[in-house]
Amino acid sequence: MTIKLAEAASGKGCTHAYRPSETLGPPRSLLGWQDESDAGKRPAWRDAVRDGLLTLATLGLYRCWVRTRLNQRIWRAIRLGGQPLTYTGTVRDLLVPMLAAMGAIAAVLVTFALLKHFAVPKPRLTPSPLRLLVSVPLVYLLGLAAWSKRAQLLERTQLGLVPGRLVGSRHGYALTHLLTALATAATLGWIIPWRQLMLQRRLITGMRLGPHRLTFKARPRALLKRFAAAWLGVITVYLTSVVTLGLTMGQKIVDASRTGSLPVLDTRETFIAGALACAAAAAVGLIAAWYRIGAWRHMADMTKLDGHRLELVVSTKDYLKMVVGNTALRLGTLFLAAPVADLRQTRFLMMRLRSTSGIDRATVTAPSTKIVRIGQRSPS
Repeated sequence: MTIKLAEAASGKGCTHAYRPSETLGPPRSLLGWQDESDAGKRPAWRDAVRDGLLTLATLGLYRCWVRTRLNQRIWRAIRLGGQPLTYTGTVRDLLVPMLAAMGAIAAVLVTFALLKHFAVPKPRLTPSPLRLLVSVPLVYLLGLAAWSKRAQLLERTQLGLVPGRLVGSRHGYALTHLLTALATAATLGWIIPWRQLMLQRRLITGMRLGPHRLTFKARPRALLKRFAAAWLGVITVYLTSVVTLGLTMGQKIVDASRTGSLPVLDTRETFIAGALACAAAAAVGLIAAWYRIGAWRHMADMTKLDGHRLELVVSTKDYLKMVVGNTALRLGTLFLAAPVADLRQTRFLMMRLRSTSGIDRATVTAPSTKIVRIGQRSPS
């Protein structure tokens, strides 16, 4: 490597201390976040009350408009290589599936009402474990639906003028979704870390956003210890709930199970059952959030964007605080402020997701005291 500084020196024997840390500087992150509320242009609460009232007045249909605007806002806030993303989806993309689902539910309800009106006898079904095989095609279809949803979302995402796309085999994804779902019951849930990482690898490596490419290297064993702690925590919560119910109202539950009816509880027992259900749900939710943030940090570490490793810099304590706040926000507003909670969570995670260069920073930032003469070859 020949270092020439002819413009800086005019005579022989001039020296220059070459320090790489001074020339390269800190690596620039490929990811960024710049929301409108950060600049004081459009706070998240500004339209929350109006959107909530319109959602109630339209029996939930206005939620399609709310979700579309929220996606547009989140996409504009995300910076990839210094450029904002653009969401090109429309209300129709969300409204048509919702109307189709509502129509299907209405048709089922009308069918049952007609059968009851004309006193059509109910068919006798023989209990058999083979009846569970009916759900196998449904699990496969759910895998196809998850792949199609991600592909549609990428098609409506633009970086500059180039729309995104999802490459790969959707049937391969659906088959992985099916086989790992069947193995979940057989392994009592211990295959869940492998299932999560295998599915995410197909989705992440298939994403295309302009010239940017993602790679993902799954290491399920890294999540096994954290999953074991979460699994034992959920089992502990379940056993504690069962023992508490047995000690307080066990005989009534046994008698009701024999007759096939619901147990008749007094006010005290009803309060205990409700408080126990709320406490168990809160405990399981916190355990799931604790495991989820660990899994997300691991997935970020295993993902590379254009050769740059991603890093999710967030503590478990801060994430749990955010989850508790968002849960209180959703429940306190009867889920009318759910879009605000979604925006808060996305902003929280995106502001802590960084991309780091693959260059060894210890080597780059190491001070150099070697003096290299102009025109002389360095000892590299």
